[in-house]
Amino acid sequence: MDWREKVKAILGVVILIAVAGTLFGWPDKIIQVVSEWSMTLVIAVIISGISGELVERFTGDTLKTITLTVEIAGTNFSISLFLITTWVVRFLLFS
Repeated sequence: MDWREKVKAILGVVILIAVAGTLFGWPDKIIQVVSEWSMTLVIAVIISGISGELVERFTGDTLKTITLTVEIAGTNFSISLFLITTWVVRFLLFS
């Protein structure tokens, strides 16, 4: 799923929650908090999408094939170099 589709889906859920909350008589504060959380999620998805596209534009699929394996409490986790680079770009551009 493309990040643009994720944004559309999250916005649809926000609208659905706001309408359902109004119909069921939820307090305005609850609807506001849920909407703010959802909008924070939308912003994070957009920023991650932009960062990922920038990294992919410059490196192609090369970084996606390189993984680092980290062991935490006896469990191995694999993290791609693409993910790490995207986090760095996101931090540098949007912090």
